[in-house]
Amino acid sequence: MVKTSSSANPSLTHAKATNIVSAAKGSGVVFMGRLFEYAGRFLLGVMLARFMGAGQYGIYALADTMLTLITGIALLGLSQGMVYYIPFFKNIGDKASLWGTLFIGLAIPFAVSVWLSIALIILGKPIATWLDKPTLVSVMPIVAIAVPFSVLMFAAAQATQAFRRMRFKVIAQDIVMTSVKIICVALFAIYYSFHLNATLALVAHTIGVLVACGMLFYYLHTELFSLNRSLKSAHIHFKLIFSFSLPVYFSQLINTFGNEFQTLMLGVLSTSSAVGIFTAASRTSTIGKMFQASIVTVAMPYVSDLHSRHEFEQLNHFYQTVTKWTYTVNLPVFLMMLLFSKPILMIFGDSFVSNLTIDLFGVTYSAGAVAMFILAFGHLIDAGTGICGVIITMTARPWLNTFNSILAFSSTILLNILLIPTWGVIGAATAQVASVTILNVTRIIQAYLLYDMQPYNRSFIKPTIAGLVAFAATFILDSLIFTNIELIGTILNIIFLFAVYIATIIALGLDADDRMIINRVAGKLKPK
Repeated sequence: MVKTSSSANPSLTHAKATNIVSAAKGSGVVFMGRLFEYAGRFLLGVMLARFMGAGQYGIYALADTMLTLITGIALLGLSQGMVYYIPFFKNIGDKASLWGTLFIGLAIPFAVSVWLSIALIILGKPIATWLDKPTLVSVMPIVAIAVPFSVLMFAAAQATQAFRRMRFKVIAQDIVMTSVKIICVALFAIYYSFHLNATLALVAHTIGVLVACGMLFYYLHTELFSLNRSLKSAHIHFKLIFSFSLPVYFSQLINTFGNEFQTLMLGVLSTSSAVGIFTAASRTSTIGKMFQASIVTVAMPYVSDLHSRHEFEQLNHFYQTVTKWTYTVNLPVFLMMLLFSKPILMIFGDSFVSNLTIDLFGVTYSAGAVAMFILAFGHLIDAGTGICGVIITMTARPWLNTFNSILAFSSTILLNILLIPTWGVIGAATAQVASVTILNVTRIIQAYLLYDMQPYNRSFIKPTIAGLVAFAATFILDSLIFTNIELIGTILNIIFLFAVYIATIIALGLDADDRMIINRVAGKLKPK
């Protein structure tokens, strides 16, 4: 593939800057929403864990896993079809096709979700028997009620993002839904004297989903595209949209089931407490994925647009820049989990640390804390490979993405079956990291072979050096000063870790793209 010198082509340089700045703004909005959502979800998880204990928290996690799986099945991949085709039809001014695409992406998943909800009510008892968790039967009707509204919420959120209006999803799904769930749990806790169960937790979740769903449809209808239209005016491209969506759907379904498989396997092969501990460790370790998830959300329409215009140099620059961002943001989070996984997990309660232990080289460790560190390492690998999955999916090669997912899913199944019976939560975490590594290395190789693109350049050296300096400095500080001060020492150490990391990056010097974004945000640099 022929490369063009950006210095010889000012318009290309400006186009690169425009894409990077636009993506940074969109990612910033989404990241702030993710940050609020994660902080709220973390607070909610701590509240539920302390008010319910590891056992009931495990039942709640299993029910939430079923809700996630059924929602993913019902969406049929059509939400990704909307993300791919709505920008295209909008650019050419084809409102009839826009309306048809929205109708397919919203109505069909909702109809499927209703049937799946009915099936869940009928099969609730056999599922609970298979998992050997009879208490699951009582929460099945609540999950069934939540499924259709959860499907509509996710589909509407994807539709608003396809129009590149990231703030609507942030307001409704990240901020309002999270706040509603926290308020409901707090009210339930007060009413029931701070003794909750999985049923009440799921009721709070369902109320939050209902509120967010209503808000997203309001934004979509009033701000982006009126839904008050006759179906006769819609141009519905069934074959076109399904030919793109179905391969993506199979890929997403495999990924979703693979991501949740550890929870199901622990539910079958271990106790509810083990499920609760793994869920707490898993959800805490995902803090590093917030920014990457924001980047992926924003990057999809940009990658699709650049590919459709054959702007491969811009696409490669975009690929490398956002990969460096995700790696830079995730690295100190991984170091935090490496150094302080046990005191962080203690926030959920002593039972999440002491109930499961493992002996290594004559020393007893908390199995949940070890699993948290392993999962954080997997998230670092995921972040360090950037948007390679988006590159494959959004460049009209969905079947290749399906192959990748099958590869990752098969490795996940095999490794979980081999490792969970022996290692429990640590085996589940190890299996997840191994499958993530296999998937992303495969995607990087494919992107290089197909488009001569790879995500790395010399700019990765600076955050790596900063990470090593911050790790060494924090380890020394913790060993010499904060050896016997658990909570306060941990907080001060984490602040010190991030401060040293940021200071070292600044001392090493910011790259041109980073300075450009900072200047644009500050309003000091205006486009010519």
